[in-house]
Amino acid sequence: MKTIDLTKLLAKYKQGWLAVSADGKRFLAKGKTLQEVLKTAKAKGVSNPSVFKAAPVDRYFAGKNGISLF
Repeated sequence: MKTIDLTKLLAKYKQGWLAVSADGKRFLAKGKTLQEVLKTAKAKGVSNPSVFKAAPVDRYFAGKNGISLF
């Protein structure tokens, strides 16, 4: 599995929910609720985006079993 660096893509977001394309190359949506972000991503043609709860970038850990927030 190839490592995807989302640091630059997510660095400016401090709160709320975020959605990116499954390949991590395209930012899709930000919002206050998960439902809002999923709806926006679907409207952009992506029915299964990767979603994150925004936090300072140094608080993310991505590994084999997914992403965790500390």
